[in-house]
Amino acid sequence: MEEKQALVEDPNFKMAKNALQEVQGMGQTSVEESSPATSAEDEGYSTTTVVGIGAAVAVLGGAAVFALSGSGGSDDDGAVEVPPVDGKSPTAIASPQAGSTLSCTSGSITFSFSEAMALSGQAVLSQAGFASSQGWQELFYVLSWNHDAAFCGGIDSLEVTLNGFQDSAGNALSGTVFTYSVAL
Repeated sequence: MEEKQALVEDPNFKMAKNALQEVQGMGQTSVEESSPATSAEDEGYSTTTVVGIGAAVAVLGGAAVFALSGSGGSDDDGAVEVPPVDGKSPTAIASPQAGSTLSCTSGSITFSFSEAMALSGQAVLSQAGFASSQGWQELFYVLSWNHDAAFCGGIDSLEVTLNGFQDSAGNALSGTVFTYSVAL
């Protein structure tokens, strides 16, 4: 069926010839051409057998076959395997874990993730100015701080909300709020 469709769409194999010439130009093939005897059955079409070796382009007996290595397709039914779509939301793990008591004067929280992340997003803290720095450090998102005792007066808790974090497939982060106790 596919061979007949290829003949209708490109009866003189111009597309196959152009593709083969392009691959030959890249030095990826060796070619042998031969012209078999024609008969009345050929109905006016000449048949050329071209064998392209090394680039996975073959034109055999009047049918064009393009085999792209690693395409994931099946040559028996024409179906193409589609990679699974990542619809799973990533999760974050905080160190120290939520519920822990943090030192107000100095420390850090490091977030690691269950899968590869797009390097975007930002942490929003319930105490303005608490984090002196925050951002991506390779595969981790890190908050750090260093305060004097005067800054820490009256701060007894901290809530960290991770906003705008997504995995590399675009899925939003699940479980984005982390709550801590704070002490001097």
